[in-house]
Amino acid sequence: RLIYSGADPYSPHYRFLVSSEPSARSVYRALVTSLNVQRRRFNFNTNYTLSYNKALADNERPVASIATESYANRRNDYGWSQLDMRHILTTTGMFYLPGGIELMPSLRFTSGRPFDARVGRDLNGDGNNNDRPVLDGSVIARNAYRNRAYYSIDLRVERHFPLPNEKGSFIVSADFF
Repeated sequence: RLIYSGADPYSPHYRFLVSSEPSARSVYRALVTSLNVQRRRFNFNTNYTLSYNKALADNERPVASIATESYANRRNDYGWSQLDMRHILTTTGMFYLPGGIELMPSLRFTSGRPFDARVGRDLNGDGNNNDRPVLDGSVIARNAYRNRAYYSIDLRVERHFPLPNEKGSFIVSADFF
């Protein structure tokens, strides 16, 4: 890690100097599959995405916060994007039960998103309080850790009651999250 001594090496006369330029790079690769089944008593849709999302920066407009750990080593900032979710599985459906009852489940399972480890202080003296820890003699890469996976299972149960003279219907429903 490059250590700066004395005043801020980039702008010794100013407290903060922020520069924006379109030099960041990102790569998103994905394989998307889907299955759609329609039958008389049910239908469902399932989508699965296997993806890899790497980027040099995650914020579009970093005016309020500086995300780079060290401007002297930008290569260490290229890593997993905060938006990277390796696996995404989504299923929705509708089941038509006797008595006019309809069940509509919705399931979503995603891998955990990456997050960045920070030490909470300015270790290299560049004036930015966003330094990452050193492990085995090297600064760890940006977003090197993964959060927990996310699971969402929702269910809607509803029943249609026709109004007199075919003027529409009245629907009673219950949602479970």
